[in-house]
Amino acid sequence: RENGNVRVKARTFNQVVKTQAKRLKFTVMDWEQIARRQKHWFTGDGVHMNARGGIRLANHIRRALDAYTTGQAGQTTTTVTTTTTTPAPPGS
Repeated sequence: RENGNVRVKARTFNQVVKTQAKRLKFTVMDWEQIARRQKHWFTGDGVHMNARGGIRLANHIRRALDAYTTGQAGQTTTTVTTTTTTPAPPGS
């Protein structure tokens, strides 16, 4: 989390992780981007997660792992559901 008194240190660390991810060809879940505007997920210092933030992090990790195990990591998918209504026959 790039915020509060650890902002500079966290940015530096995150850049190293992103660089190594490219070099070693692995995917990193960008928690900084996910949580950037979610102040209600963090304690008053803006760095440490509260219970809600912990649950949200766990949900994002689960989704990332599910996407990885189904081979959909890094893919964007759009699902469209269509409903067709057929009139009932007369007298029914």
